[in-house]
Amino acid sequence: MALAAELASPPQHPAVGPDRVLVVDDEQAIVAVETEILRHAGYDTVGVKHPYEALALDVSDIDVVVTDYRMPDLNGLRLFEELRRLNPQLVGVMVTGFGNLRLVQTAMQSGFAAILLKPFPLDRLSDAVQRALRQRQVAGENSRLQAVLDAWRISQELTRPRTRLELADELAVLAATAAQGGPAGVLLADLSARRWRRPFPSRLTAWPALCLELADQPLQTPPDPLAAAAVLRLQVGDTPEGLLVVETSEPLSDVTTEQLELLAQQGALALAHMRLFEQGLRDEKLALVGRLAGAICERVRVPVARIEAAARELEVDEPDYRDMIVENAERLLLMCGELADFLSGDFRLDRRACSLRGLLDDAVRFQLPELNRLGVRVRVEAPDDLELDLDPRRILRALQNLVKNACEAMPSGGLLRLSLQLSAAVAVIEVSDTGCGMPPEVAAQVFEPFFTHGKPRGTGLGGAVIRSAVTAHGGMIEVASRLGSGTTFRLTFPRREAPAP
Repeated sequence: MALAAELASPPQHPAVGPDRVLVVDDEQAIVAVETEILRHAGYDTVGVKHPYEALALDVSDIDVVVTDYRMPDLNGLRLFEELRRLNPQLVGVMVTGFGNLRLVQTAMQSGFAAILLKPFPLDRLSDAVQRALRQRQVAGENSRLQAVLDAWRISQELTRPRTRLELADELAVLAATAAQGGPAGVLLADLSARRWRRPFPSRLTAWPALCLELADQPLQTPPDPLAAAAVLRLQVGDTPEGLLVVETSEPLSDVTTEQLELLAQQGALALAHMRLFEQGLRDEKLALVGRLAGAICERVRVPVARIEAAARELEVDEPDYRDMIVENAERLLLMCGELADFLSGDFRLDRRACSLRGLLDDAVRFQLPELNRLGVRVRVEAPDDLELDLDPRRILRALQNLVKNACEAMPSGGLLRLSLQLSAAVAVIEVSDTGCGMPPEVAAQVFEPFFTHGKPRGTGLGGAVIRSAVTAHGGMIEVASRLGSGTTFRLTFPRREAPAP
């Protein structure tokens, strides 16, 4: 019975309050008359007799302003302009006894929907307010239609092929345009490393750190200096793609807010599609290169192993040459093994206690001929040593790659510094050079597979192999670089007790 009664009863809709009208006139009698007329017509009306009283009000929920033109300190046109700064959706009706064609034109261009010349029939006031409300509704519908057209244009722009960083830049440009020129930026979520990339314009350098505070929290009002900013999540389902930040000098209109929210939704989808596409492309390249590398490694390993075995049996007057052949053959076999392991995803470690200072010395020793040829000075700073439970082959190979990269960055000489810093929890190795440095977009991708910026003969796996070796030990690798100022790689390893001998 209760269900039948519920179905039979008409649906209940939330009540919509009456439109609000603000009346401003320096004559109290006129304010009283106009306020009473509009209240009788069904409007929620507020009346004041001085422009500054109107400016002191909260006009965020005011729909129409009825104002006199000539008033002390501030005329009706200026008052309406100031009120629209606080509420851009306001429409107005001007009441004046000093009308002329120029004033009418100026008022209509400023957003007034009607001009009433004193004296006028009283019923014309409510008609003028109704006409202003219709104009406000039509303007709102036009804005929403324009927003739909803009959204379609934006969707076409966002689906154009590009990288995620380029897509983030385009998304920021579109957001700035929607917000009428306010600077905007996108903070991209790097899901693979659980970090946030920062392709922000230079003028927004203060924003990323503050945005990071919001990245893993529910959307909220951002702190200063983001108080005058809109922060929108770029998220698809439960997967964050980034944050869209738009600086605003004035409160955003409802239409602009809707447009930015729609832009954020489309941008998040486009970023997700691009991320999945890049991941799929990376997996395909990895599989293809893996098959090729596997075949090549198998073909190379056999003759190199024969060369190593034959060299060990050589009886020569200068054993250094024989040892050099054996050592380089072992290095080549190790490189083949590491490449095959990386492409297969096999990161099993052969841990043993090894000296970190010894690893630094060995990394320099292997590259010493090239360092001397280029005139690169070497400084190893390890006042204290530590034995860690590591796979020495993998870590040594990673350090050799970093030293080799430093040589390539200093073709005219420079300073290579390898340092070891110890704390109670971690051991930190830094490899620094005074070479050419890298731009931010290159530094952000230096550990990505198949990234070969400036190395036409490179495989693009050097950075990925280095990161794999470090992270397999539970460590972390970071890079800091600036064009013309050199590069520093920082390897951090958790300290472990070496096994007893």
